[in-house]
Amino acid sequence: RVTAFGHGRFSTQRLENAGMRRALGMVKGQSGVIIKSVDPTTPNAKVLQRGDVLLSLAGVPIGNDGCVPFVCGSSRHDRVPFPYVAIDKFVGESLDAEILRNGTQISCTLELLPQEPLVSVEKEAPWLLDYCIIGGLVFVVLSRQYLRATFGEKWKKERCNGLAEILDSREREFPDEQVVVLSYVLSHTINLGFQDVRNARLKAFVGNDGKPVRIRNLAHLSEVIDSFKGEHLRFELFGRGS
Repeated sequence: RVTAFGHGRFSTQRLENAGMRRALGMVKGQSGVIIKSVDPTTPNAKVLQRGDVLLSLAGVPIGNDGCVPFVCGSSRHDRVPFPYVAIDKFVGESLDAEILRNGTQISCTLELLPQEPLVSVEKEAPWLLDYCIIGGLVFVVLSRQYLRATFGEKWKKERCNGLAEILDSREREFPDEQVVVLSYVLSHTINLGFQDVRNARLKAFVGNDGKPVRIRNLAHLSEVIDSFKGEHLRFELFGRGS
């Protein structure tokens, strides 16, 4: 049974800068890529840390350019990005890896996981029609369909108020996370002065104890609002592209 091609759900940066390699404690003969981030909801988050250097996968050394040798037939000099090492493996399988952490080389095992972008690529799904109106503020879930409807057919070439930059992100804080967007502010005296605030990503709602509550998804936002006992609603928004 074929599940799908797996993904480690972490991001890396090349290490072509010699000064950067020295700062990371790498010695002559070592090469690899630095771990920029790891999806905290995955098993690999218990193995990898930000700042680790990934030296090899399945026994194949990774170059400072983030590539590995491509060996196929008579072609033995080409190089391809290092995820190619896992091309014959599927979700649920694992790869042996070597990492460098604080100057110490460590052997570990990384799990291959489903590729789940933060913003779903589904074209038809019930959640695409979900919305939540709170005090005239209209909240929706970010999707490609939303960007097309809001910014037009050429939305891919537009900045979309920073929302388009989130589409390819695989980093999430929660397993059930959705990108909740303040889409529109309905005209009313209670919202006077906020009509120009739109297409902004929601970060948190200030709860009963005066502390921000990170909003996981649209359903969570509704639950938090229903349990709020105060008079004034306070929302926190992300900066553009966050």
